[in-house]
Amino acid sequence: MDSWIHPGLIFIFGALLIPLLRGRWRQIYLLVLPALAFWEVLTMTTGVYGTFNYLGFDIVLGRVDKLSLVFAHVFTLMSILGFLYGLHVKDAGQQMSACFYIGGSLGVTFAGDYLTVFIFWEMMAFGSVFLIWLRREPASIKAGFRTRTVCRNTSTSLAILQRAAQDRENEIGASAHRVDTDHMIGKFRRIC
Repeated sequence: MDSWIHPGLIFIFGALLIPLLRGRWRQIYLLVLPALAFWEVLTMTTGVYGTFNYLGFDIVLGRVDKLSLVFAHVFTLMSILGFLYGLHVKDAGQQMSACFYIGGSLGVTFAGDYLTVFIFWEMMAFGSVFLIWLRREPASIKAGFRTRTVCRNTSTSLAILQRAAQDRENEIGASAHRVDTDHMIGKFRRIC
């Protein structure tokens, strides 16, 4: 396959059209969107896609291997079922937040570098918190703040992981795209 479309970007950019649609058209769109992403995952081949250099960092939006494909199949299939289950929801904000969350999870799944992981991880965090807040009840507002606290702690741990990855890159003298788990856990424990 010569061209590659990131299934996470289908959700992220697709979310921007949700407020423009009403009624039955929005419901159809909310089923077509995850179906397109699922089809993209089904037709994907392994490889590295969407690479570019940004401020000296080699950004890899798509590192497709067998493991990432398994998770992408699960995430996109669950998104179809989730939107099918949530067709009764009329709030465009909740639907957009769900799309940003799913897009972020697929972005993390296919991320080929730590900066991309961090950006998509933050998108997942904000998507989940806004999904909770958009319930617009006092209990959900409190739960959203608790979730944001947990997400912030998770983001802090990701920043520490990023630092450990940079240390590892300095030690081996090259960009380490694959995580050496034992080494990372050791660094993480020393930093914490």
